[in-house]
Amino acid sequence: MPKLTGYALLTLMIVFFVVGSAFAQEAEGDDDGSLFKYIAEIEIWVAQPTGLDYSPATVFDATNPFFEVYQRPTHGTSESFRYAGGLEFRRDAGALMLSYLEHRDEDVLLGESSPGNYIFTTSMASPLLAGLNDDGLADGYDSQFDTTLRDLRINYKRAAFETNRVNGSWWVGVRRVAHRRIANASYYAIVDGLPPLIPPLVTFPRPDLDPRPDVVDTASRYSGRGLEMGMEFETAMLKSKKLKLRASVGMAFLRGKVRSEYTSISHAFTFQDPLTGVTTVMEPPYDLFGEIIQVSAGGALGPAVDFIDQITVVDSFLDEKRSLSGSVIDTEVSLNYQIHKTVEFYGGFRGSSYSNVGIESRREVAQIGNQLLSSIASEEQSAEYEGFFGGVRFHF
Repeated sequence: MPKLTGYALLTLMIVFFVVGSAFAQEAEGDDDGSLFKYIAEIEIWVAQPTGLDYSPATVFDATNPFFEVYQRPTHGTSESFRYAGGLEFRRDAGALMLSYLEHRDEDVLLGESSPGNYIFTTSMASPLLAGLNDDGLADGYDSQFDTTLRDLRINYKRAAFETNRVNGSWWVGVRRVAHRRIANASYYAIVDGLPPLIPPLVTFPRPDLDPRPDVVDTASRYSGRGLEMGMEFETAMLKSKKLKLRASVGMAFLRGKVRSEYTSISHAFTFQDPLTGVTTVMEPPYDLFGEIIQVSAGGALGPAVDFIDQITVVDSFLDEKRSLSGSVIDTEVSLNYQIHKTVEFYGGFRGSSYSNVGIESRREVAQIGNQLLSSIASEEQSAEYEGFFGGVRFHF
């Protein structure tokens, strides 16, 4: 879905108003007899995302391997703007509205360390060769998360009923939602427990053998569209009817596509036998780092570490676009005060729940007999946003 900036949407609204006014004047001959009035809104929503289910690691307890504490980032509130414009038709014929909202939750960080205590699981990393000791554990990690929501709506709204105390209206329309999730994590071996690489264990410096962190990058991009409907209820709070209480509930049914990307970079130590030239992947506890071995057929001895290297193993896959059905449920309550017949201020609380608007894909490895079977596991993801909003609405 193309990104709509505030300037682009404002331009679209201006064009919409100009073209609409031309048709209205042609039909009625003057502004007083036009078929509709214009509506323009600008709103700020201070919302906090919840239910994103990011979890870069768990805390592992060797005494109770069946109990793990999930590490999850804390998402604060961030401001987003909603722009809307449309036409309110005369003679209670309803209103046609276009609105756009973009919410960004960026640079959310989470990290922890316990040097020498390998208690953090490398949850996001590929299981193959994960962690210094090939056991999927680290003594520290850092992670970052970015989430972006874009929501475009076109609705037709009309009065449903009217009583002395409560007025009701319904709306139907189309909706397009784009939801992007990006997560990155690095897992460390801060205290590696390896012998210090100093003479006589090495004949030359080997900074290349310092354990490198395992690094994971994931992304999910969803785009869907569908129909929506809802109801709004309104009641006057003052006799002048300038202050009104409004409550609404709506639901959208989406059909879209999602694409996920995954890259996991891990490392391993290899040893090339100086006598046979055969290279093998080392296994913990890496005793060769501290050994003196025979390095020639003549019986010469030397440090084994001179024949050890650290290699990089990349596990990457792209889950191409596939269909995914989602839904949105919106609820809100607000106070609206009309200070002039053309200007109205409003504010309240809104909650929006977006179901199945992303997937989280990870590599899984299972051992059956002497074989390792690899597969891609995917889990559908949802998001919820809730917070206070306020704005101004113009009728002209």
